[in-house]
Amino acid sequence: MKKGIRFHSIYYRWILFILIFATMVIYFIGEGKDMYFEGHLFNSKKLCTILNIVWFVMFVVFSFVVTKCVISKDGIYLKKIDLTVPWEDISNITYTWINEFSLYQHECSFYNVKTMVIYRHNYKPICITNISVLSLFAVKCFSPRTKVDIVFPVLTTLFNVALNISVLYIGYTTKILTIKVKPELFLTLLVLYCIKSIIFPIVMLKVTNMKYGNYLRHENLNKGRNPNVIHV
Repeated sequence: MKKGIRFHSIYYRWILFILIFATMVIYFIGEGKDMYFEGHLFNSKKLCTILNIVWFVMFVVFSFVVTKCVISKDGIYLKKIDLTVPWEDISNITYTWINEFSLYQHECSFYNVKTMVIYRHNYKPICITNISVLSLFAVKCFSPRTKVDIVFPVLTTLFNVALNISVLYIGYTTKILTIKVKPELFLTLLVLYCIKSIIFPIVMLKVTNMKYGNYLRHENLNKGRNPNVIHV
């Protein structure tokens, strides 16, 4: 399948946000002025500017690396397993966040895997992990008759993006950790991040399983523990 809209892995965004956040902390500590680190003098504002340019370049480059799927008029092509799922085999498509939580290894991650779930009539559901929510709109574009859950996934994604941007904006423009800022602001951001990282994944997965069957669960996806679905 050559023609269609290609979607790539978005896992790099999690790594880049951590790097950008660390850069913001450097800027905050240095207040945009000269500072010493291990005996070396550097300007924190210039350093952070250079680092942010590097992160932006990485964002552009990795946006076209690791193709997850191709959505076209023929169906959804899954590169990892070299399989094309035709539209007539698909009953529903939804989008959820799955936390890499493992009861077997007692592991829990703060990263929620953004996953598009393809429910098929006579086969196991397929989870396309680390894929953009924009893939849902591509599905509706090529197959308007396919049932797709869009509203809730888009709202949670917008909340996530707005929260991350707000934290970076406040960090670069305000002394968030000083007495100049009310502690209520810090606590509010902390509560919002808890809601995003814990409540949203639980609710989204619960709602999805209630609507389409008890197939999904929070787990360490790399271990392949869940036999009820196919992860790609």
